[in-house]
Amino acid sequence: MTAVAERAYLHLVVPDVEEAPLPPPRVCKVSPEEQRKATDTLLVRLRRCTNPRTGQIYTLDELAELFHLHPRTVEKKFREHDIYTRPLPEVRHGELPLNQKAFFVGLAQGRLQVERVNWSRTHYVMVGTESDRPEKRELLKTTVGTWGEIHEGQDELRIYVDPERFDFMLDPRPSARFLNARSRFSPFLMGALVARLSNVENRLTLNDDSTLQRVYNGFINHFGFSIGNIIVRNDYPNGQEGPDANHGHRLIRIHQPEAVFGVLLGEESVTSLPFLKDVARLSPR
Repeated sequence: MTAVAERAYLHLVVPDVEEAPLPPPRVCKVSPEEQRKATDTLLVRLRRCTNPRTGQIYTLDELAELFHLHPRTVEKKFREHDIYTRPLPEVRHGELPLNQKAFFVGLAQGRLQVERVNWSRTHYVMVGTESDRPEKRELLKTTVGTWGEIHEGQDELRIYVDPERFDFMLDPRPSARFLNARSRFSPFLMGALVARLSNVENRLTLNDDSTLQRVYNGFINHFGFSIGNIIVRNDYPNGQEGPDANHGHRLIRIHQPEAVFGVLLGEESVTSLPFLKDVARLSPR
C-alpha cells in the first residue's frame, strides 16, 4: 500500500483521528511558598556552580540578575542557608610545632573569644577579641594570625584557624603532665605572661587556680627559684590581700619579672618561636 493510499484508508476507517481534540493540559497547583522554596533551592545549588559564560563560580550579582532579585535579597537567602558570599578563609594546614602549641595555650589565658564556627558548612576555630587595645590585637595578629586568616573590624578582631590544629584552645587548661616538660612549660609561661601580666605590681592571673598552682610549683622545679608569691585579691572596697584562698581570686605577684623573662629567653623552645621578636616589642599584659 502506497503512502497516499494508507492516508486515505486511515481517513476512511477513522475519519476523525487527525481532528480528535487533545486532552486538556494538567494544571499543577503550586503554592507561593512552594515556589519560593524551589527558587531558593535552585539559587543555593547554583551558588556552587560554574557560570558557563564566564567559566567562574556564579557571583552574587550574576545570580541576582538571573533570578530578577536584588543582590541584598540573594545575600539574605545565602545567610539563611549558612552560605557566605565571601570566599572561605585560607588557613595553614601544616603540623603545629609543640612549642608554638604551648605558647598558644598560654596565650589563651588572656580572656580570648574562642569558639567553633561554620563557614559555608566548613568548620573552623575562631580566635578573637572585642578589645579595642591596639597591643592586644597586634599580639593576636602576629601570633595566631600566622596560622589563619585575619578579619578585623572596628568592634572586633577574628582569626579563623584550622580546627584540627587549634581545637585545644577551646579548653586551654594545661595538664600537669603537659607542664612537666620544661620545653613546654617555658613557651606556655611566655604566652601567659604576654597575655595576662599586669603592669600594676607585676601580677599574673590565670584562668583557674589549679593552673596557677602548677605554674608556681613548676617554675621552682624547672628553674630553681620562686617566680613570686601567691596572693588573694579580694574584691572588697579597701582592696585587701592575703593568703586566705576562701575569699577573692588567686594570683601570682612576680618579684623580679626581669629574672623570669631572662630564664625563659634562655630556653631554646622559646627563642625558636618564629614570632618572638614581634611579641617582644609589644607591651605585655
